[in-house]
Amino acid sequence: MVKEAPSKGGHMYMMVTLNGQEARAMVDTAATHNSISDRGVERLGLKLTVDASKIKAVNSAPQSLLGVARDVALKVGNWSGLVNLVVARLNDFEVILGLEVLIVAKTSAILHLGMVPLWRKQALAWCRWCESRRA
Repeated sequence: MVKEAPSKGGHMYMMVTLNGQEARAMVDTAATHNSISDRGVERLGLKLTVDASKIKAVNSAPQSLLGVARDVALKVGNWSGLVNLVVARLNDFEVILGLEVLIVAKTSAILHLGMVPLWRKQALAWCRWCESRRA
């Protein structure tokens, strides 16, 4: 089972291990790519490759990527794999896991249960996230 992460604002979070260090990741099923902030790159000691692409978030202007961290070791519960993280100036979150990680993990989010089932050969890890409750 995955360690639950404190939640805020109705977002879904999971505690994960990236590059051997613990990080709080927001799961965003509307994001196509996995993202990490420039602060997160420094904290986790990731190496970047140059990428001239741009990224666009809802209600914001497009911005140039600061690079891409490729083949970063990700561990969630007993599942592990390699993921790419686009690097951008993120104000609210350090790590965002998007559809790309769900595809790599061969899984999907089961929103009404608050779960992400992760397959690794014969093993299954049910990764529960915390969702803040609004009054």
